[in-house]
Amino acid sequence: MVWRVGGDGKRMRGDLLLMKSGGSLRDRIVAWGTGGPYVHVEVDLGDGVTIGSHSEDGVSYRPWRFAERVVVIP
Repeated sequence: MVWRVGGDGKRMRGDLLLMKSGGSLRDRIVAWGTGGPYVHVEVDLGDGVTIGSHSEDGVSYRPWRFAERVVVIP
């Protein structure tokens, strides 16, 4: 389930996608270090693709995923 803060419930270009921890050790360390439930943020490009910074390949475009772990900030 995608949780949307404000708006009409639809994702749009420019929305921030806050990712909650998926339970991996890396996610738990980030959540502990920041004192919150979020471990990553990406920007919705409005066409099923997001852009974000990733440890594997730097800043990159990826298909939208992990809907069950996302809070959308319009």
